[in-house]
Amino acid sequence: MKQFSEGDIVRVKCGGPEMTVLCVDGDYFAQEDNRTAVFCVYEKDHYLFEQAYPEYALDIIRYERRRFPREA
Repeated sequence: MKQFSEGDIVRVKCGGPEMTVLCVDGDYFAQEDNRTAVFCVYEKDHYLFEQAYPEYALDIIRYERRRFPREA
């Protein structure tokens, strides 16, 4: 599967706005086949919306650029 991380820009495969990944949670859809949830935020008409999507429903538009390596 794809590796999503905070700050990545994604879009739902069927279309829609570009969204920023807030976090990834492996237990959110635990009752439904152990799918990983990707929490995203997007702006529409000057309002912010947050939505959780399963990993398979998203395409990565661009990865977050980092100047320094992530802390382990």
